[in-house]
Amino acid sequence: MSRDRRGVAVAIAGSAAVALAYRALVAWQLGRHPELLAPVLDGAAHLEWARGWLAGTWPGGEPFFRAPGYVALLAGELAAAGGSVRNVAFFQLLVGGPLVAAFVAAIAGRLGGRGAAWLGGVAAALYPTFAFFDFQFLPPFAGVALAVAAGAATLAADERPSTLRIALAGLLWSAAVVVRPPLLAPAMLLPAALVFRADRRLRGAAGATLAILALPLLVTGHNIRSGDPAFLATQGGLNFYLGNGKDADGYAATFPDAPTALGYRMMEAATAIAEREEGRTLRPSEVSRHWSARAWRDLADDPGRAAGRFVKKAWLFVSAREIPNNHDPVLAAELVSALRLPGWGLWFPLATLGAVLLGRRRDTRLVAGFVAAIAFGCVVFFVNARFRVPAAPFVIALGAAGAIEAVKSVRDGRAAALRVAVPVALLAAVLVAWNPYRLPKTAWPGAYVLVAEAERNRGEPVRALRWIRRALEVEPDFYSARVAEIELLRRTGQLGEAEAAVDRLLAAAPGEPTLLSEKAALADLRGDTERGLALIEHVLAVDPGNVDAELNRAVMLARLDRAEEAQDVLEAVIARRPGSAAADRARRILASLRDLAPPPREPGADE
Repeated sequence: MSRDRRGVAVAIAGSAAVALAYRALVAWQLGRHPELLAPVLDGAAHLEWARGWLAGTWPGGEPFFRAPGYVALLAGELAAAGGSVRNVAFFQLLVGGPLVAAFVAAIAGRLGGRGAAWLGGVAAALYPTFAFFDFQFLPPFAGVALAVAAGAATLAADERPSTLRIALAGLLWSAAVVVRPPLLAPAMLLPAALVFRADRRLRGAAGATLAILALPLLVTGHNIRSGDPAFLATQGGLNFYLGNGKDADGYAATFPDAPTALGYRMMEAATAIAEREEGRTLRPSEVSRHWSARAWRDLADDPGRAAGRFVKKAWLFVSAREIPNNHDPVLAAELVSALRLPGWGLWFPLATLGAVLLGRRRDTRLVAGFVAAIAFGCVVFFVNARFRVPAAPFVIALGAAGAIEAVKSVRDGRAAALRVAVPVALLAAVLVAWNPYRLPKTAWPGAYVLVAEAERNRGEPVRALRWIRRALEVEPDFYSARVAEIELLRRTGQLGEAEAAVDRLLAAAPGEPTLLSEKAALADLRGDTERGLALIEHVLAVDPGNVDAELNRAVMLARLDRAEEAQDVLEAVIARRPGSAAADRARRILASLRDLAPPPREPGADE
């Protein structure tokens, strides 16, 4: 082994060690903020699906809504951890960092030698966004590690093609694609690189393509057996619409066609609207195609606006701001000081420096191609930190190699090499720091709502209400915060304020099931359980899948001495969604049915 290769190997090991130490610090600080470890939104859904996988109830006879790669991994982690969510979070935090840092060091070492390996590896070890995602039960834990490993394997296969190297790279990309389907774009650079070699490895390219498609086709096979021949998953069309519909902003997963359908109720609303517009019952893949077609029509109706949105999304991809999708990295850094280290805003300009200085080399062009392909996968849909983060390992590797090459150029008197590279990097730095669309530099109000949800799920309604108040200070008319405020006011005994709040929202959105469910719960607490139950029955007639309403119905049935009916409702919720937070709540209610005596009836309740 040459001295430089030994140096790169030492850098790989050293970077992994730095990553482990840094992640231990993050884990220690997270221990004081359990609200960040409580799963919410997509994280909660992934845990529910993983538990269903272990129980044999998910996906059942349905096609996959989301590519199942991470859920399968999470199911294995839960089984190994004895079901402990906290242990899984810390396992991912401690394992993900060393893996990614090691592969970044390997790629940077290939591009720029021992110094680049150390710089890139340590930068990846301390990259706060990697750590941020690894404790949240989200796909980047697996997607980032698989993508950077596949990238390193692709570089090795391109340098010295062999059946084993090509198969390994292809299978790594295959695993990455079933975690994050848009990673199919960078994956296809493997067969493309083999085709465009001087010796045109056509058979190798064909083999690489088959390897890349192996796991996606296996997942698609399940969908076909379920009676719905969707490639990989059925959420693509709706995501395409969220990023390209006429009201899309390019980064928020909001559904303007049903603005009061919060969280995963968006999917139910999307299906209902699609079926109403099509005039028939639709399979999930047909719902996906409906929304994809809607997006294409919107793009065609206003091509100028569409072009402007694509420009905006391209800028969002290079922006220093890590756009939230679940928790907000800015808020997490406010709570956990170890997450305040430099990130994308530093490394993207350095990556452009490396791409220009080393751009004549085939391996540099391939790494830059990975970044461009991942950017394409984001811009086609919508841009946020979670979708962008698979590009970060390659950006760091390019940046490290570029920084080392720039130092060598100055040291060796090759200043001419910097005359183009430095201005390009400075321009990139301006683009990264520029904020033409006025994205907030502080935490977004939705981030406070998600932390409030986490606190509520932990049984801390008072703390949750404080977070909601912070959200409303930023955006007083934020609908999801107002809805959450009603529930938390009710849980903390502030019934008068809760009633006034629900009446205000119902005046603007009459008949909204979530609000009627809250009104029913308030009636129950005021002693008018029969009226509350009547409201809940109405809610369930309009919105049969409203789990909160079902749980409230069970409580009210128990108060009215109809315990057997209450038990049937609770057992049905548990059987339908055994791994969900709703099922956990149902189990707690089931265990306390005997204690659910009717609340004291207030004087004048019938008036």
